[in-house]
Amino acid sequence: MSGQGITQLMLDELSKYPEVGGAALIREDGSVLFSSLPGPGLGLVLSISKRMARAAREGDLNIRRLRGTSLIFTKLSGSLVLVLSGDVPDGLLISAAGGISSVLEDAIGRDEGTAIGQDNPGAMPEAGAPPGGMPSDIIPCLAPRFSTELVLDADVLRVLRAVDGSRSLLDISRDLDIPPERAWAIISRLSDVGIIMTRRPRPPELPDVSKLAKMVYELGDGFSNTDEALRALGDADELLKFLAANLDKKLSVVDYQRLAEEAGLAANLPSVLKALESLRSRGIAKRKGEKKPRASRTDKYMPQTAISVLLMSRT
Repeated sequence: MSGQGITQLMLDELSKYPEVGGAALIREDGSVLFSSLPGPGLGLVLSISKRMARAAREGDLNIRRLRGTSLIFTKLSGSLVLVLSGDVPDGLLISAAGGISSVLEDAIGRDEGTAIGQDNPGAMPEAGAPPGGMPSDIIPCLAPRFSTELVLDADVLRVLRAVDGSRSLLDISRDLDIPPERAWAIISRLSDVGIIMTRRPRPPELPDVSKLAKMVYELGDGFSNTDEALRALGDADELLKFLAANLDKKLSVVDYQRLAEEAGLAANLPSVLKALESLRSRGIAKRKGEKKPRASRTDKYMPQTAISVLLMSRT
């Protein structure tokens, strides 16, 4: 593609991304195919671009901050580097770089003879043991802004795009089909350099027992006294035995709790309610006014299976 064609292509693509303040397309030898970057700082841009064209892998990204402006370097095929700048959140520039890079690759074509260096000191770590102290249920989310120099390879970009503040490390590993060790290493590195933040999942909310505190529990219909209830209960913890022995008192949940505390048992309202519901599930206790469910009656002439229904329909 001619120089004029590249210039027009770049201008057309940049018009789609108003958040991009400037751009450049630079070869490994430092020659500039296109640039709309301001003059100050261009020397640093050329230096980073040449180093990245030689050492980085195709698709890698390098992120720099320069005087309040983000610089995103993207390694393309053919030893080309795309540079975008802007005073916007870095995620917007990364997204724009992906879109423009794709169009450039299709238009310019690939240079299969280009050698890519193996030295890549800024690359993300390879798969390894999970970082100590980082639980697998921790949830990563993007930081509002960050300042760092970092090369992002294909796996890292996939993980970065998957970070939405709701999925845990294991969720991301499973969704992207990346080994957990690799996902852990990537998230740990991104967290270390400040691109993302991590948080623990919210603990499950405790049930609101205040509404059930006045609920009255009494002896189940199948028992005439608490001794029978205790025999049916068998081996159980002290709180269950204590509650079963006092079901004939027909108390509310809060009264059972007070009674248990007076007896020297450590019992809070949720634990007493849980124990009473456990007794209720065994038929030992019931809620006041609760009626025993009637056994469902089945017509003796009603077929018990779909096959018998089918056979009857043919008679």
